Amino acid sequence: MEKMNQKAIELLEKSQIEENDFSANELIREAIDLLSNKNKSSDKDAFDYYVLGYAWYLLRIESDERCYNVENNFKLSIEKNTENNWPKLYLGHYYFDIGEYENALAFFSSVKGDEFLEFDQVWRLLKLKELIICCKLYLNNMDFCIDEYVSLYEKEDAVNRPEIHELKSCFMVVADSLGKSVREKISNFIYKY
Repeated sequence: MEKMNQKAIELLEKSQIEENDFSANELIREAIDLLSNKNKSSDKDAFDYYVLGYAWYLLRIESDERCYNVENNFKLSIEKNTENNWPKLYLGHYYFDIGEYENALAFFSSVKGDEFLEFDQVWRLLKLKELIICCKLYLNNMDFCIDEYVSLYEKEDAVNRPEIHELKSCFMVVADSLGKSVREKISNFIYKY
């Protein structure tokens, strides 16, 4: 990995532990400047665009500039390497965050979740599956199996289980539109965890 990318990644890691939003944004902006000035756009590879998209994604302020750069850089990364799951995952997160659940579902569904198991990131696979379920719930698409997710979730040690904040929030919004059986299964699962 090039020194500039490494320095930018170090700045992004520091920003994640920074409690003050202003200070975190300064670190992120410094990383963005490093990555943006690295070289001409024709010289950037998929990883460069991914890291730049990720930096914009982490920025703790909403703006049209941020939205454009998150989408554009992740899409350029995917265009240059369609096999890389990370920009697909974070583009899915971005769309989920802004309520574009169809787009989020498309990107989440294109992620090869088994790759996370290679990195011993069961929690990330569970979070991905949770977000897919949430997208489908928001879209009133009942083509999912909550029992399968619950089984996977319960099989893992508590350390490997992500918090199910998104499912809880989603359930609060869609509960009344669910059939009794699905509503009870999700409700029982949420109550338990």
